[in-house]
Amino acid sequence: MKKIFPALAVIFMLTTISACKKPGETSSSSGTSDEAIKKYILAHPEVLVESLNSYQKQEAEQQGKKTEEELSKRTNEVYNNLASPVVGNPNGKTVIVEFFDYNCHYCKAILPDLQRIIAENKDVKVIFKEVPFLGETSASTAIAALIVYDTEPEKYFAFHTALMEHQGPADNNSIAAAAQKVGIDPAKLEQSFKDKKYENLLSENFKLAQALGISGTPTFIINGKVARGAIQYEKMKELIGAKQ
Repeated sequence: MKKIFPALAVIFMLTTISACKKPGETSSSSGTSDEAIKKYILAHPEVLVESLNSYQKQEAEQQGKKTEEELSKRTNEVYNNLASPVVGNPNGKTVIVEFFDYNCHYCKAILPDLQRIIAENKDVKVIFKEVPFLGETSASTAIAALIVYDTEPEKYFAFHTALMEHQGPADNNSIAAAAQKVGIDPAKLEQSFKDKKYENLLSENFKLAQALGISGTPTFIINGKVARGAIQYEKMKELIGAKQ
């Protein structure tokens, strides 16, 4: 049985005392218990914070287990979708899957760490899953990246990097600038937006993320383990099993 967190246990106990009044007990005596709760919280706020942190940690661990269980049912969608961009060693035994958004500040921030992991580990395969949670420009930028991977895959990672290095919200200008930077015709890229298959790919990514309980970016799956948030180089290195 799980332990009740310290502060929540005390609050529960005091609340129970307040609720279970004896026959004939007045509201004023019940109010004493309510005051005791308030006094305890005010006198020991650090215990409440600790309890909430512990609760959040347990919730994250439970969600991670649920995601990993669902992952075992959806390995083909996660690892073998040929439309999902791949960088690094396409035959690498160490697999990193990143669910990301081009407007996500944290996704941008961890790109150098991810690039370093790829450069230092020749057996690493990285699969990118675009999940544009942050609006219309996130979606249009993701579609542009999918088009590049579909039509000129050798330029994908450079294009992806240019988009991530853009400061500020993504827009049509940032897409065009990234295209020009890596030698892609922006006009030709724009024409490909008419193909609805790229929207369908994003829809598939959203459904997969929802099934896996992924609601924010970045989220990583590294060697079958879920890591949420902007994990940095040392954590990535630990999760891929690289020697320190």
